[in-house]
Amino acid sequence: MQHGFALSQGQFSRIDVPGAIQTQAFSIYDFVTIVGAFRDGQGVVHGFQYSLSTKSFTTIDFPGSTVTELFGVTGLEFEVGVYRDSSGAEHGLFRDRNGQTTKLDFPGAAITANEKVTLTGLEIVGFHGASAIGPFHGHFGPASGTLQNLDFPNATDTRCLGVNDLNEIVGRYTDTRGVLHGFFAK
Repeated sequence: MQHGFALSQGQFSRIDVPGAIQTQAFSIYDFVTIVGAFRDGQGVVHGFQYSLSTKSFTTIDFPGSTVTELFGVTGLEFEVGVYRDSSGAEHGLFRDRNGQTTKLDFPGAAITANEKVTLTGLEIVGFHGASAIGPFHGHFGPASGTLQNLDFPNATDTRCLGVNDLNEIVGRYTDTRGVLHGFFAK
């Protein structure tokens, strides 16, 4: 069985959604809120939000989805991730502080994964591509607008994986020799 965990002041805490056969914790904000995904007893993958103050889980499912995963959370409770629709296509998602979840795809991409979001919820980063096996292109942009492409120069694959409130982006890219590298962009 796979378990999620949190580490604070040298102490590990196991995170398991009740009744889940698998729990993955993907992001934490100020040791207040954790988001991730869990697999239930029927094998269905759901997103979750866990409040460390109340020790309570909230299941998050994009309407009509067969899979939902949350990868990023902020203190203002903006969340980003992915969901799979009934045809098997993967889409990016954005969830606002009121719990409203919307599709946020890169224009024309077959797959979109939104990885992280700034504290204010104004900027999102992730990656997109023509298929689930890549290659992928990085993207960034506002939750309320059109995502923009971001490829590391001469890379064969770029994935934007983190962003801060100064819109500084971190991620990884693959060079033409197949070697993976990290990157930082402003």
